[in-house]
Amino acid sequence: LEPEAGTATVTTAYTPSYAAPEQLAGGELTTATDVYGLASLLHRLLLGQPPVRGPGGECSDPARLADALAAPAEAVPDRAALRRALRGDLGWILRKALAAEPARRYASAAEFGADLRAWDEGRPVAARQGGQRY
Repeated sequence: LEPEAGTATVTTAYTPSYAAPEQLAGGELTTATDVYGLASLLHRLLLGQPPVRGPGGECSDPARLADALAAPAEAVPDRAALRRALRGDLGWILRKALAAEPARRYASAAEFGADLRAWDEGRPVAARQGGQRY
């Protein structure tokens, strides 16, 4: 049978724990949705669990989670270093990439990656939006 003109079937597959708020709400999917998904995976790699969302869709502060979680020692060999990183620029990067509103996230995966490279190389990161002292 041929489908009627003007009709379409749309199926969306995602893992709720890693999905962006707009994805869960059935909203428009954009590059910002992909950035959120990438950041969710990074969150899992660093903290041993996907992001924890509050009622407004905002994710819990990664630095606080690092203090509270009991991740396996082999997953996080230097917990003190992870806590320091998440209180600093790496935490700013994750918070930006996991923002509830898509417009507050990185515009592309390339921008997200550039900030991660800058953090890794000890350079200032765009997520921090620091002043001259930064």
